[in-house]
Formats: sequence, structure tokens, C-alpha cells
Amino acid sequence: MEVSRGHSGGGPLAAFLRARRNGARPEQHRLAVGAQRQVPGLRRDEVAFLAGISTDYYVRLEQGRERRPSPAVVEGLCHALLLDTVAARYLRELTITGTAVGGETPRMGADRLEAVNQLLGSMTVPALLVNRWLDIVGSNVLGDFLHEGMEPRDNYARLVFLAPGAQAFFTEWPELARCMVAALRAQAGSIRRRPDRG
Repeated sequence: MEVSRGHSGGGPLAAFLRARRNGARPEQHRLAVGAQRQVPGLRRDEVAFLAGISTDYYVRLEQGRERRPSPAVVEGLCHALLLDTVAARYLRELTITGTAVGGETPRMGADRLEAVNQLLGSMTVPALLVNRWLDIVGSNVLGDFLHEGMEPRDNYARLVFLAPGAQAFFTEWPELARCMVAALRAQAGSIRRRPDRG
């Protein structure tokens, strides 16, 4: 029997695993559901079993004592927690090691910038170029024309959520809003802070 403890530490990976485990439904894995279940969602030993890892190792992950699971373990966790594509990507981002996590975006060289501008200019459809934070860093003439008068124009997520009339302008606004939230959530796990905004 397991008692759910109100852990708040362990870092983002541990917090994500706890939240997903607590939000999972045992019946999705055809596990017994009855009055004797004392935790919301799955128990730690159930997640470990479904992921193909030991309960002790899973507990270490969820408590933040282990932060770098192998790709095979990550895939097992994705299966055990029934993660969708966005959540699975987010989990993978949380487990990446090296300077890419939390690091700065490399500056684009002049030759690449020129090539990107040429590509944008040659497109026959409206186009906006955004960076990893959804900042609008470039556009073609049609992109400028299409979004003319819409503010704020500095960040695409801000444009989608804050521009007056955005819900009417974007015909598939609910789906676009979900995509924006998913993109922001994915970046939240891989970027600890923006170099230009602290």
C-alpha cells in the first residue's frame, strides 16, 4: 500500500512525473479499480511495472534523486503514463543533458540570415518566422499584410491570445490556442530562463 505524499521538490522532472501519475486513470491500463485504492491515479509500483523498470528506480526519479533516465526508460514512462506527443516531447526535454537545456539560442550568422530572408521573400503565401519562444523575428510582405493592424506583433502567442479580435480572425482559433499552449509548455521544460529577459 502506498500513501501519497505532498512532495513539491525534486525538480521539474519529478514534479511532471508526480502530476502525470496522479492524473492517470488505472482503468486505462485495465488495472483493478476498487475501494482499496488510496491514491489518485496510478501507484508508483504500477507505473514502474508498466514502464519496465524497478519500483525503487521510479521512486528515485519521482523524488528527484535520479534525473537522467536512459532513452529506453523515458519511452517506457511515455507508455506507462499514456503521454500524448506533446507531453512525451516535454518529458524527453526534461531529461536531456548538456548545454542545450537552459542554454542560449545561438545567434544566426549573416549568411544564414540572408538565406532565411530570401526564402521568406520568395514564398507566395503569408509567412511569419518565429524563434523557440514564439517571438516574431521575420515575415514576408504577405505575412505583414495579413496581420496588419494586429497588436502585439512581437510574439505569436501574445498575438493569438491578446490581440483584440484574434478569436474571430483565426478561423481555427481553439486549435491554434491549444498549439500555442503546447509549444509554450514544451519550451518551459527546456528553457529555464530567456537570456534577453532574465
